Amino acid sequence: SQAGSRILAGAAGLDSFSEAGEAFLYNTGTSTPSVTLKPFTLDTSVTPNVMIDDTQSVQFGVGTAIVGEGHYIVGTRDYETIYNFRRRGPEWTALSARDGLTFPAELPTSKVGGSVAIDGNTAVIGAQDFGDQGAVFVFTRTPGAEPALDTWTQQAFLQSDGIQLGDGFGTSVAIEGNRLIVGAPASCDGAGAAYVFERLVNTWTQEAV
Repeated sequence: SQAGSRILAGAAGLDSFSEAGEAFLYNTGTSTPSVTLKPFTLDTSVTPNVMIDDTQSVQFGVGTAIVGEGHYIVGTRDYETIYNFRRRGPEWTALSARDGLTFPAELPTSKVGGSVAIDGNTAVIGAQDFGDQGAVFVFTRTPGAEPALDTWTQQAFLQSDGIQLGDGFGTSVAIEGNRLIVGAPASCDGAGAAYVFERLVNTWTQEAV
C-alpha cells in the first residue's frame, strides 16, 4: 500500500521460526523501514493491555493499507484477522485485533483480509475463499472526537453476479470515491475478471465486468 511518500509492504510468512509474517513501513528514498509491524495478541490481565508478539503461522502481511499518519491496517491469510495499528504520540498503543470489524459466517478458509483498500472513510476487505467463491466486505467509518473513538459499520457484503465456486472473488480490491474494482482471477472459466461496483448513497451495484 502506498500513500504519498510512504509505502507499507507486507511480507507474509517472514519469520525464520514461525512464519508469522511482518509488515514494513518505508519512506521513499530509503532502504531501511521506519516501522516494523508484527501480529500480536493482547494481554488483558494488565491495564493498559500489553501487546505480545503472536508467533503462530498466520501469514500476516497479505493485505496492507495506510489509513493515515500513524494508522495502519494489515490482514492475514490464515488467521481471519485484521490488525489495526494506531500510534499515540511517541508510543504505539495496542488496539484489539479486528478492531470494530466483524464478518458474518466466518469460515476457516475465508482468507479475510487477503486484500485491503481504504479511501477516505470507506474500507474494503477481500475474502477470496469465502464460501469457496469469494466475497468483499465494505465498511464505513464514523469519526469520533478522537481516532480511538471512531466507529466502523459494515455497509455492504458483495459478490459478483453469477459467482461460481473457485472464482477467488476479492483476491484484489481497489476503491476510489464511489467506485470499487474487485479482482477474481479464476472466474470466467479461469480467464479471470475485474468487476466494477458503483455506490449510490449506501447501496453498491455491479456496473461492469
